[in-house]
Amino acid sequence: MSDAIVAHTAKVGFRTNLISILKKICCCFYFSQSTKPQKIDLGPPIPGKKTLVLDLDETLVHSSFYPVCNYDFIAKFKVGENRYSSYVLKRPGIEYFLEFVKEKFEVVIFTASVKEYADSVLDVIAPWIPPSRRFYRQHCTISNGLFIKDLSLFNRPLSSIVIVDNSEFSFSLHRSNAILISTWIGEKKDKQLDTVVGPLLSKLIDAEDVRTVLAKHKLE
Repeated sequence: MSDAIVAHTAKVGFRTNLISILKKICCCFYFSQSTKPQKIDLGPPIPGKKTLVLDLDETLVHSSFYPVCNYDFIAKFKVGENRYSSYVLKRPGIEYFLEFVKEKFEVVIFTASVKEYADSVLDVIAPWIPPSRRFYRQHCTISNGLFIKDLSLFNRPLSSIVIVDNSEFSFSLHRSNAILISTWIGEKKDKQLDTVVGPLLSKLIDAEDVRTVLAKHKLE
């Protein structure tokens, strides 16, 4: 076997291994074992505030294990004995959006990613979200090999909880409580947080039932 073939084979193998790692750490379409999530206690409701459940990857940020020229920061974390570095891009408008929801909602992060990776990102973009309101892969329900975020696990009435996610399957149990955002993988001109999600969330702040407002919006 020639040196060129050996080098190419090694390169392909390395790339395949990295892709596999990425899927295991922060992809919603991979799981290694079954989980049976328990009820989640968020503590007493915050008077006057709806509960906003936010997805992380491809909703708020995009991460890559390969260096990219326009990354915003590097998230370093450890899983088991292995250390990783992820190049993270922040979705346009994320700073203003997070400041807005921080003031108006009880903000919860619910991601299908592993805790170590998710926390390394959240500690940069939203360090004000406490550990008690961060939920990860182990809190997801698995169906047909995919992760579902079951809102009924939270001790909050469904009339006052809304989820923002780029995967329809993630909120398939509670579509009437969901705002579907487009999948973001680095488009600089994206304005979904500013022009779609933010304005719609504003309508939910004083709503008696978020599902009624969201249903009306979907008919428009």
